[in-house]
Amino acid sequence: MGKIAGERVLCRAHPRFPFTIIRPPVVSGPADPTLRAYYFIQRLLDGGEVLLPRGDYHFRQVYSEDLAGAFLAVLGNVRCLGKAYNVASREIVSLRQHVESIAAGLGAAPRIVEIPHPLFEGRGFLSDFPSYHGPRPLFPCIVPDIARAEAELDFRPTPYGEWMALTAGWFAQAYRGPASAGYPRRQEEIRLAREYREQEAKFLSRF
Repeated sequence: MGKIAGERVLCRAHPRFPFTIIRPPVVSGPADPTLRAYYFIQRLLDGGEVLLPRGDYHFRQVYSEDLAGAFLAVLGNVRCLGKAYNVASREIVSLRQHVESIAAGLGAAPRIVEIPHPLFEGRGFLSDFPSYHGPRPLFPCIVPDIARAEAELDFRPTPYGEWMALTAGWFAQAYRGPASAGYPRRQEEIRLAREYREQEAKFLSRF
């Protein structure tokens, strides 16, 4: 049973079965086992180009500590029964802004190269790229509305740049696990980024 189907079952059972639904988007923070942020952190730390698929991809995430706070806020709170709350950071970011925020937390200068999505996928990099939307690595923008959580739970998310810096710092200093997804092909990423940037510069020089 999927999440939406599960919510419908709960709604049909209410008020016989009391419930409160917390809806987080992608959860991130220090020690995140999905290694989504580490995909970019590891590439920023090695100093090479960071290859991104070009496109209008925007999303919200939620800091793990903020999500925990939201769960605590609804425990024993009868005003929350039968309701659903979206919890996420206030900031809506693009992929580029996301990488730039991680870089700022590391004190690194990002060398971002955006290439057409079909080229990125055609070279086989999409399957390892971290997902921020759902079952597909890149999905139409989904931005949850957190107004109800702010109004009824006094939900006050940590500023995005602040918790992203904490996340980046933890992975840079404390993480000792395996490499991020696709990292064995890192040199292929860098080579494609440089080739694309060179060809793009040649094309633009004609005008």
